[in-house]
Amino acid sequence: MSVVEFAPVLAQAAGFMLVILFVNVLLINRWRLTYRSQPVLYVVFYNAISAGLLLTVVGDWAEFVDTATVLTVAATGLWYSVFCHQFSVSVTHEEGLRLLRIPATQGQILDKVWSCGVVKVSEIVWQQVCALGIVLVLLDLGLTPLAVGGWFAAVVLVLHLPTLWLQGPICGGFFTLASSAGALMYPMLLVNTVAGLGTMVLLHAVAYMCFFTYVRHSLHTTAVSV
Repeated sequence: MSVVEFAPVLAQAAGFMLVILFVNVLLINRWRLTYRSQPVLYVVFYNAISAGLLLTVVGDWAEFVDTATVLTVAATGLWYSVFCHQFSVSVTHEEGLRLLRIPATQGQILDKVWSCGVVKVSEIVWQQVCALGIVLVLLDLGLTPLAVGGWFAAVVLVLHLPTLWLQGPICGGFFTLASSAGALMYPMLLVNTVAGLGTMVLLHAVAYMCFFTYVRHSLHTTAVSV
């Protein structure tokens, strides 16, 4: 694979990183516009980017955004929002920050009210649409889904390394490993599964729920032992 052939992948990865840095460094850290304080802003922002990518990068978007995908994403959004509400009434912000050693500027990761759940699923959809664009480029180069999974996992690993700095070693480490593992599966799901895009959105949300269920369990176990 030549550098020229790989250039579209690098361009899409750079665009992904620009959005991540814009949201985390400017919107959240500098301007204090969090998911909790400005949920409508972020839902519109992420959905607009997703729509733009589907129309310009993916091209034949109707092939991937079918009824099954829409229903899967909608159900995921409802499930994750309910989970966030339940989490918010059982874990305090201070407890979570202390356990996970999250930098104070990234404390919004523990904002699990229902509206934050809606925003997070919008963010997940955007991330998976970005992933779709990269995977399609690699598949068009003639690589097998397994080979695409390996290349894509490497790209995702590099893209998520900044989370170790932004969100601390525990959160950042989990998200980096979980995202890389998901990247290995994405091409196979996309090629062989109905609602592949929706399935990846669902798996992404489930990974978050598993992690924060662990957080809740760890805090309650600590509280009981004390």
